[in-house]
Amino acid sequence: ATELARLDVQPLASQPLAPLARRAVAGPTPAAVYIASLTSDTSRRTMTNALEQVARLITPNANAETLPWWQLNLTHTGAVAAALKKKFQPRTTNRMLAALRGVLRACSHLRTPSGLPLMSAQDLHDALSFKGVSVSEYSEDAGRMLPRAEKEKLRAAATDPRDRALLEFAFGTGLRAFELVGVDLEHWDRAASEGAVV
Repeated sequence: ATELARLDVQPLASQPLAPLARRAVAGPTPAAVYIASLTSDTSRRTMTNALEQVARLITPNANAETLPWWQLNLTHTGAVAAALKKKFQPRTTNRMLAALRGVLRACSHLRTPSGLPLMSAQDLHDALSFKGVSVSEYSEDAGRMLPRAEKEKLRAAATDPRDRALLEFAFGTGLRAFELVGVDLEHWDRAASEGAVV
């Protein structure tokens, strides 16, 4: 099971939402529009999963397609952000909050059958006023400067040339472990001896 599948937080009942009316949206739902805008199958699966978890967190028995996302306000989104922050590491929390931002922005681009926007610019701004999570808030993820003696111990333990090269790359760039695992050969410009972290 993925980390996203283990969300277990009581639904937010203080600001109940009205049930989704099928005729409220002229065309696809906000979740469908947002997911369709993503460029890869992996992103679509990840963000669909995130939206499903957030929807159930807000309203019992809801899902990404049935939740009326345009009814959310800062009370909802702020509580979601706080609940996710308590449960997950920063990258997972921020990924789920990115999905929430994406579906809310989709609401502002969609119209009701009468031609009105599902979500006004002001309502969107208010709902998006929640804060993400800074990695620096988590000491275990914030990184630290390794003393020379510790670096030498790591060098001595790295007998494989690949491991040694990875260590030296980490020492030279200051990248953290989660950044290193995302580095690929396609990010390296051999001619310029430069790399890009994406």
